[in-house]
Amino acid sequence: MQNETFSILIFHGSARSEANSAARTFAGQLESGSGCRNFSVCFLKGAVPELEDEITRVATTGWRNIRLIPLFLLPGTHTGFDIPTAAKNARAKFPEVKIEILACLVNWPEFLDLVAKQIKAHTA
Repeated sequence: MQNETFSILIFHGSARSEANSAARTFAGQLESGSGCRNFSVCFLKGAVPELEDEITRVATTGWRNIRLIPLFLLPGTHTGFDIPTAAKNARAKFPEVKIEILACLVNWPEFLDLVAKQIKAHTA
């Protein structure tokens, strides 16, 4: 685990249980469809585990490289403040752990390709 990276997928969270269930279903499909294993799901609010708790859990199980993947379409308060603040707090608690934060989805070239593929596939 020392040299491997554990990814935490961050969803917004919702008071609606079906939204949180959809996030967990997505994670299950990701695991079964891609073979990805070193990841978990967390939420910013409305569901558990919350981000800071999940970072703590992952760090205390021995992971030294953690990648935070915010599954947010656009930049905003969560990607610009809440997630970086949680990472800063975790770095203070676990200085031996490297925590990387990925950008929101519109900044991923792969996401742009995915949207373009969908547009082209559904154009008459």
